[in-house]
Amino acid sequence: MTSAITSNLIASVISTIPGQIAIVQELTAGLSDSYVAKVSLNASPAVLKIQQHRRELDFYRHVVPTCLGNASFLADVFGLGEYAGWNWLLLEYVPHALPRERWNYDQQALSILKTIHEAPVPLSDFDWAESDWHQGDIDYCTASLPPEAIEKIVVIHQRYESIRNAHRVLCSGDPNQPNWRVRENGQLVLLDWQNVTIANRALDLAGWIATLENWDSIAKIAATYLDTAPSDPIALDLAWAVTTYFCRRCVSIFKLASNMADRPEIRKSVESLTQWLPSWLDDVVSTGAF
Repeated sequence: MTSAITSNLIASVISTIPGQIAIVQELTAGLSDSYVAKVSLNASPAVLKIQQHRRELDFYRHVVPTCLGNASFLADVFGLGEYAGWNWLLLEYVPHALPRERWNYDQQALSILKTIHEAPVPLSDFDWAESDWHQGDIDYCTASLPPEAIEKIVVIHQRYESIRNAHRVLCSGDPNQPNWRVRENGQLVLLDWQNVTIANRALDLAGWIATLENWDSIAKIAATYLDTAPSDPIALDLAWAVTTYFCRRCVSIFKLASNMADRPEIRKSVESLTQWLPSWLDDVVSTGAF
């Protein structure tokens, strides 16, 4: 449980929500700053989220009704509100995880991301800028990666600076595999909108990629998203942007490890990246995209 979210706070929030609610299982991930639990709502399963940041609450309150109101890929909302500086959401419980064979290339998921990116959101109405990737962040990689790899990351960072303000759209901000669930009828649902962001669409596509893919695979993912051939210049341009944001995502893991090295999942990610990232950088930079 997040340290600031006490049992008393959870009980107090629940007491303000209409209906009979009982906690069944805490679902909060190890890196989450929200409290998330499967609950029983009037004897039916639901998910309760309690958090201080407002992005997810504002997304469901202001964006969904006007821009995504009929989207089947959003969890049903049973209630939302605020309590003593915190906010809460009561959402549909979606039972099944996204099968591994659907990772990376799933047409339905990529179509959902494209629908999100094309939503007619008045971008200036929301102060949802993405967190920046500073060149100083690369310093967190120097103890784990060889100098040649660092040099390639610096080159990719320069491309990031040139594209970060292009194709700015509504992005989910965190469409990684654990946030995709499948209803009993097979419909995909994208959960966790606490990082909803106005950014380059490549941010979402890089977050969607679950494994360290080579350049050809990234180009295929970009082409699937655009419904075109991997050789299409538009697909290649998007693939380069996705590669840039994917590199940024990898660097962020090294930065995260500087404060959370005791977390087993972080250590495992750093160990994996230390082994595989240099060859990945060789592959993507050798394409000439950078």
